[in-house]
Amino acid sequence: MNEEKLELIADFYEFTMSNGYFIKNKKDMAYFDVFFRKVPDGGGYAIVAGLEQIIEFIQNLKFDKEDIEYLRKQNMFSEEYLNYLENFKFTGDIWAIPEGTVVFPNEPLITIKAPLIEAQLLETMLLLIINHQSLIATKTARIVNAAQGRPVMEFGARRAHGVSAAIYGARAAMIGGAVGTSCTATSKKFNVPASGTMAHSWIQSFDSEYEAFKTYAEIYPHNGTFLIDTYHTLQSGLPNAIKVFDEVLKPQGIRPIAVRLDSGDLAYLSKKIRKILDEAGYSDCKICATNSLDENLINSLIEQEAKIDLFGVGENLITAKSDSVFGGVYKLVAMEKEGEIIPKIKISENVEKITNPSFKKVYRFYCKDTNYALADVILFMVDVRQGLQDSDSKVADMLRRSNKPVLLIVNKVDNYEKLLPDVYEFYNLGMGDPIPISASGKQGVGDMLDEVVKFFPEREGEEEEEEIPKIAIVGKPNVGKSSIINKLLGEDRLIVSTIAGTTRDAVDTKVVFHGKEYIFIDTAGLRRKNKIKEELERYMIVRTVSAIERAQIVVLVIDAVEGITEQDAKIAGIAHERGKGIIIGVNKWDAIEKDDKTIYKYMNRIKEVLAYMPYGETIFFSAKTGQRLTKLYELIDVVVENHSLRIATGVLNEIMSEAVALQQPPSDRGRRLKLYYITQVSVKPPTFVIFVNVKELFHFSYVRYLENKLRDAFGFRGTSLKFIIRERKESK
Repeated sequence: MNEEKLELIADFYEFTMSNGYFIKNKKDMAYFDVFFRKVPDGGGYAIVAGLEQIIEFIQNLKFDKEDIEYLRKQNMFSEEYLNYLENFKFTGDIWAIPEGTVVFPNEPLITIKAPLIEAQLLETMLLLIINHQSLIATKTARIVNAAQGRPVMEFGARRAHGVSAAIYGARAAMIGGAVGTSCTATSKKFNVPASGTMAHSWIQSFDSEYEAFKTYAEIYPHNGTFLIDTYHTLQSGLPNAIKVFDEVLKPQGIRPIAVRLDSGDLAYLSKKIRKILDEAGYSDCKICATNSLDENLINSLIEQEAKIDLFGVGENLITAKSDSVFGGVYKLVAMEKEGEIIPKIKISENVEKITNPSFKKVYRFYCKDTNYALADVILFMVDVRQGLQDSDSKVADMLRRSNKPVLLIVNKVDNYEKLLPDVYEFYNLGMGDPIPISASGKQGVGDMLDEVVKFFPEREGEEEEEEIPKIAIVGKPNVGKSSIINKLLGEDRLIVSTIAGTTRDAVDTKVVFHGKEYIFIDTAGLRRKNKIKEELERYMIVRTVSAIERAQIVVLVIDAVEGITEQDAKIAGIAHERGKGIIIGVNKWDAIEKDDKTIYKYMNRIKEVLAYMPYGETIFFSAKTGQRLTKLYELIDVVVENHSLRIATGVLNEIMSEAVALQQPPSDRGRRLKLYYITQVSVKPPTFVIFVNVKELFHFSYVRYLENKLRDAFGFRGTSLKFIIRERKESK
């Protein structure tokens, strides 16, 4: 990359900020993390790539006179700053995870330690490189995994989003597990294998398909891969290829490498081709498939037992078409002053966007003998449809040396009675009793997890504590959160002050009331962001969010004098998004002048502001006088019960059938939504899976209609309900 001019590939704000840092003489060392928040395609891990190009960019980063003149013409930057850029050289340190490593969300892939100006100027290029190459490497790894050991070649240069995307996308594909690329520039630049023989135009340019194949075989006898679907695969393409094998290659003692399919029913054709090749004496000739493949199509072909030996994957790989954003970010996490590292954090109402502050290290724990990641228990997954494979035995031998508990999981057992004899075959591995499951059909997974948890270490007191409801008391500063707990305790255990934010830590307090135990989590108040002036305030916000995460029930305390505010709604939104049981506690009720309509006005206002969570239970009390405060326990008991409520599947389906009879599901373009089945899969909050024919037809308004029917039947007071919609093909 050092031959390219890349220094101005930067968001303009990097120059405005660094100019400001220069003017204000901000020379402190800064720590920036590069990380990502979610894995593309809903995967379990990603593959990091692009580090080599990042190092090259940083080593060669400089600004020439043409760059400086352009910036000068913007009339925004000081001459002293421009002189600084003219002599720019990166002087910082870099920590990075090696390319090709498995990585996970929210861990630093790269950490930059450098003077603030230097670190800021790297942002765009670092993200551009790491996002693109990690995206393609991750997509390739998914495709390679789907191929189950069959080689995958990258064939996407012509469909890449630009020249650099073709060259470096192919590089990333090699890191992700591809065995070769069609991109000649990538092959030359990075010394990786180039793949490719002929296109349809080669065959079309000759008078006959036979002549095209014969000519190619005479020129490239040791590179004999023939594209056989230009005219008719089985009637002309394959027969002509075999004829050339016999007449040109065989007399020289040369074996053909492969035939390639780029169209048609690949599963059907590959089986026919394999049979014909075997009968002709070419059982060693491979079958290669291309044609807009991705991991899903490859998986489908393998499930159909297609006789394909290797895959060429183009546009869907090089563009990561199914989920084309990696989402890496570059965030300031610390500043260093006089040798002390001071953590920095970004706050957001969206919990997932709150950054993890300070300088960090990433650790990986691997077994020295097997080089596999350490684990408490290993799940060895095999495929009942493929039967026992030689590779299964090799994996079993390796796992036996791991000295770890291993559970043998036999997947794709969709019909238990029919496939059970096939399950027994896996006893030959000597790995204990095979556990049959169907991941796609959600069958047997519970039994599998029951076996898994038997290997987890038990911790003293854990079971007992889990049965005690945890209640987070949250709200803005100075609404009386600590006073509520102090009144319930009858003692001043927590600091109570009129200075907003005195309670800086989340404090767990166990309370016994009428023989029942409760754990209350008091928190720092969530403040408006424009009032946050100290770093300490930022950590108070993180602790509040953390307390909500730990709790089963959240009591949102509102100041009756001030009334419900937008900030209250944002705090409630965090609890709502996390599926917590919710109680709205209106404190300082004694300080309000009331008439017979006051409480109704308050209730209407709360319902208006919190319209997205009408299920929340509301209670009015005074922590100062204790008025109605003990009623909070009764309400907590109700919400805990409803938050953990489980409904039998048969009853659920009766309710759903009645609801469908009363109001027909929506339809679109002649297709009507069909609801096949509903079942509850978890609690806290109650979570239901509904199986339908077409997921897109399930409008949110009909989901709300079904939710209301369930609430009418079972209450579900104080808790949200979660619905997961799954498609199931209609039986024919």
